[in-house]
Amino acid sequence: MRGTNLPTLLTLSRFFAALLLPAAFLLFDRPAADMAALLLFIFAALTDFADGQIARRFGLETPLGAALDSVADKALVMISLALLLAYFSRSEWLLIPVCVIFVRELLIAGLREQFSGKGMPLSVTSAGKWKSACQMLAIALLFCNGAVSDSYKLLAAAGILVLWLAAGLTFYSGMDYVKKAIRQLGQ
Repeated sequence: MRGTNLPTLLTLSRFFAALLLPAAFLLFDRPAADMAALLLFIFAALTDFADGQIARRFGLETPLGAALDSVADKALVMISLALLLAYFSRSEWLLIPVCVIFVRELLIAGLREQFSGKGMPLSVTSAGKWKSACQMLAIALLFCNGAVSDSYKLLAAAGILVLWLAAGLTFYSGMDYVKKAIRQLGQ
């Protein structure tokens, strides 16, 4: 992969980690599967933080890296949430926030693709960064809950609460992007 820099390689590793998450549940029994998923997820979340920091600090930002970063985040979050819906014992509490997150992520991905093709990129907002942080924290808490036998009610409640908060921020930031898109169309 000639010309690929460290931040882009870190982003690509996030795709690989996202694909390994379901394998954890195929290869291991629970709670070992949850522990493996938690460790993979934490690794991937740390690469999300590190790739941006390294790229900005050392001037290694590239259009490819920026495009891949956004998609890698969505893949990681959506695959993790799908697994939690399948394996979390209280998944009925996850259904609405997961659907909100899925719809928003698909909507924004479509808007970004449409607008970037017209030379009008939709940049990341602070609300978008907060929603990503909440999503990552919620997913980590919920995988952690499964890793300690899915019976520690405080961890489960905290994970569910943070996921609902993430869904609220997801909805808010999604509407913010839609408003920006409408304004850009009006210009």
